[in-house]
Amino acid sequence: MSWNRWLAPLRRLVTLRYHYDDPIEARRARFLIWFSSVLLALALVGMASVSVPDILPDWDVWLGVVLSRAVYIVPILGGIYLLAQTGRWHIASVSLIAVLFVFSVLFVRSSGLDRSSVLMYSLVVLLASSLLGVGGLAASVLAVLASIVVIHLLQRAGLFISSTYEYDPILFGALILFADGMILWYFLYDRDVSLRDAQQAGRRLRVAALVSQTAMSTLDLATMLDQVVDQIRGEFALYHVQVFLIDEAGEYAVLHASTGEAGQRLLDRGHRLAVGSRSVIGQVTVTGEPVLAADTDVDEVHRKNEFLPDTRTELAVPVRRGERVIGALDLQSRKPYAFGEQDIEVFLVMANQLAAAIENARLFTGQAQRAVESEVLLRETETNLREIERLNRQLTRRAWSEYLQARGQGVVGITFQENRPGVDTVWTPMMLRAAREAQPTADIEGERLIVAVPVVLRNTVIGAIEVEGEVGLHDDDALEVAQAVADRLAVTVENVRLVERSQRLADREFQVSEVAAALQQQTAVDEMLSTAVSELVRLLGADRASIRLGLRQAEGAER
Repeated sequence: MSWNRWLAPLRRLVTLRYHYDDPIEARRARFLIWFSSVLLALALVGMASVSVPDILPDWDVWLGVVLSRAVYIVPILGGIYLLAQTGRWHIASVSLIAVLFVFSVLFVRSSGLDRSSVLMYSLVVLLASSLLGVGGLAASVLAVLASIVVIHLLQRAGLFISSTYEYDPILFGALILFADGMILWYFLYDRDVSLRDAQQAGRRLRVAALVSQTAMSTLDLATMLDQVVDQIRGEFALYHVQVFLIDEAGEYAVLHASTGEAGQRLLDRGHRLAVGSRSVIGQVTVTGEPVLAADTDVDEVHRKNEFLPDTRTELAVPVRRGERVIGALDLQSRKPYAFGEQDIEVFLVMANQLAAAIENARLFTGQAQRAVESEVLLRETETNLREIERLNRQLTRRAWSEYLQARGQGVVGITFQENRPGVDTVWTPMMLRAAREAQPTADIEGERLIVAVPVVLRNTVIGAIEVEGEVGLHDDDALEVAQAVADRLAVTVENVRLVERSQRLADREFQVSEVAAALQQQTAVDEMLSTAVSELVRLLGADRASIRLGLRQAEGAER
């Protein structure tokens, strides 16, 4: 625990912070950061050796002399480090190789052309080929050969004089070989890691496809999220997995699915985190970018959870639908630095699939809810329609009953027989049957065909029509013709009734107006009362009418 705390600043120093789209470029940038950091440390040691000679033994004075030149390249190494951290790895590579090449020429200037110089040049060639590939190999070899030829010619001409001082060639060769070995080891190790990462990435993509299939095959949101987090936790051997969804107000990321007993406890208490809060979930939901707490012991963005004390790495990726962040997929491991760039890419793909599944589940739930609401509305509408039909039948029946009573008749009827119509109010059995069943009926009696159809108005039977004739005389369409006539008759007689009712109302209003005019002509109360009762008797055909005006007897009715 304490070692991690002490090493955390150094680890952050050599960690690549710029995101390279090409993994090869990312690996070369990481090497540049690592290598320039080591050289920078050696340069600082060299600078210290000049100011404090006791740092290095006397027999290694030559090393102090060599490293003391590092004071000139400290800014250059810092620039190389910054270039690699800002995405300019190619410029950083060329700069580093150029610095080492110049340093090699200066070394030849000091020690001359010997086997140690060849080792120094080999470091330049090896670094150029590792960083820049075949082009870098060819360019570095040509540059080294050209420098050797030029230095040799200058020496023969007496224009290039090597300074001499004592140094240990064995120690120097060992250092150069060690540097070459470190470079080879890094890139060979990087190759093995890349192969292993590729295999793991393939497996993770297959797992991601399985998780996506699970997500898309379940339309119930809660069930789907529970299955997804359990599957991710099992397939990736993680400590804890959970899914947060942003509420409708956009203020909180609410926990919707979580693994294990700790997850159930968090769900039971309604765990949520504010969008934009100082936490991994708060930051990923506000920025829409993955947020990684590589080591929770030193990373301040991680928010401790008493139910998950063993979390050492936490990664949250946004669950995004288009440009809108709808939630976050949270992954936790017991190991520090458990997630790499490829893991983040895989989980981003998984989160995108999860977003589509969440949207589908919500659409399905919304459609199901709307279907239920539509069914309820349909039932209510049907009930209302039935009530309206009942009221229509009741009002229609009452209106026609009052209309017939006003005519002084319970039944109105006409029978056309022997080429002349006559009043007839008797209901025949066929009429009663058609009215009772509210549908056309027909019967044959001997050589006679009898057809009866109901007269229906607003689903209320107000009468019936009966037609009798010889069998075979239009017997195919007798029912249809009779029913069509009955339908037209229902509408027509209803219009006539409404016209008569309107006329009666108009007559009544006219009569009331006459009474009001007669009352206005009187100036005394007794005369007004006399006029009122006499007019009422006249208008209504009554035998007697009375009016009383007074307060004492009416006091009990004021309330």
